[in-house]
Amino acid sequence: MTTSTATFKQIQAASGLFMAIFVTMHLVNHYFLNSSYERAHSIMTLLRQVYQNPVFEVLFYVAMMTHFFANYHTFQSRSKVTKLHDKKKNDNQSSSITIGSNNKNKKKQVTTKDHHNIVDYELKGHRYAGYTLSLLVVAHVLAVRLVPLVYFDNAQDFDYSFAAMAIVLFPYQFFTIYYILLGMAGGWHLIYGVRSAIATLRGRSVQGTTFPMPLKAFASISHILLISAVLALAKYATTTTEWSEQQEKLHRTFFQLLRIQVQ
Repeated sequence: MTTSTATFKQIQAASGLFMAIFVTMHLVNHYFLNSSYERAHSIMTLLRQVYQNPVFEVLFYVAMMTHFFANYHTFQSRSKVTKLHDKKKNDNQSSSITIGSNNKNKKKQVTTKDHHNIVDYELKGHRYAGYTLSLLVVAHVLAVRLVPLVYFDNAQDFDYSFAAMAIVLFPYQFFTIYYILLGMAGGWHLIYGVRSAIATLRGRSVQGTTFPMPLKAFASISHILLISAVLALAKYATTTTEWSEQQEKLHRTFFQLLRIQVQ
């Protein structure tokens, strides 16, 4: 690893840990939908005092852009290393002659391969979750932050009722799938990434090591809570008839921007 790549990995780790504060608050807030809509809303109001603070928001967006930039650099470096490794591997295979091996060596090779596959799937899951977030988070920020700031008198009025209405109004369960995908990607990328980032900042690496079972269990619980939270919100959206007059007015304003008619 070159000095430049190592530096970008440190930057990626530090910016990721700062973003983890925001993601953790968001996910914990969503988990409370399993308790009740009202409780989740009150928790959101409380947490917004932190993550919608202007200073925190500016730092978050700076960290996000820094994270994207550092990740792009490490991705480019990793691609070059992978190409060189594959070329060297192909050259070695074409010039070598296999003369056989005993059963003990075969068993060892299978065990090593299985371990490598598990580690590879976990790391790929982390990276693909990050790529998913990269695609979705920009649109998410535009929808839930910039639009309310521009079109609402008070951006705090943008609450869970809009997510509930989106579930009802969009066909093919689009937003149910979207919320679950975004939440699960955020959960896995957060849990795997925090461990990796801490190791990186301490001058170590978790690559080649299996993700600890307690953290896997934690990630699984996060996924279950997130899925059930979205389903609870969907159920609430289809059963409630108690939107306030102000909420209904704001719903029309927001969804008409998307050319969707609210009855």
